[in-house]
Amino acid sequence: MLQFKGYRVAVARNGREAIEIARQEPPDLVLLDVMMPEVDGLAVCRIFKQDPKLKDVRILMLTAKSGREDVVEALEAGASDYVTKPFFFDELDARIRTNLEVKRYHDDLAAMLRISQAVSSSLDSDEVLFTIVSELGAVVKSDRVSLIKVIDERTGYLVATREEPEMRNQEISLE
Repeated sequence: MLQFKGYRVAVARNGREAIEIARQEPPDLVLLDVMMPEVDGLAVCRIFKQDPKLKDVRILMLTAKSGREDVVEALEAGASDYVTKPFFFDELDARIRTNLEVKRYHDDLAAMLRISQAVSSSLDSDEVLFTIVSELGAVVKSDRVSLIKVIDERTGYLVATREEPEMRNQEISLE
């Protein structure tokens, strides 16, 4: 159902596999049950929150455990949200979208903070511009990002580029 809605989905059969998959390519969001074989969902939550590479992954618990203590324990372990089974797919989809939106805002703010730190801590304009294109590339999930100074309608100069920093100041045709 999630794939049909346009989400890219990876499936793990247990908590240990979920951790391994996430470490290979950190996801934006994980749907996690509390009760799972090998490593339970609460332990997976704690492992994610202690791992610098995974600490910002949003975790939505989707579980049959509906007691108030269960919800509190999951949130304290690092879950971002909690949905009990049985669930309605439209509610789950809305919570997924909301959590992904929060993740995007968080990532954008973190990138702006890194850019402002680079601007305030360096007098080297090439370093600052490289940081800007690198952070913008990460935000928009693009390997190729460049800043171009437009001279006229036909000509520009490459001011900074993410993929090949030595290309800066190269004249380029805008045609």
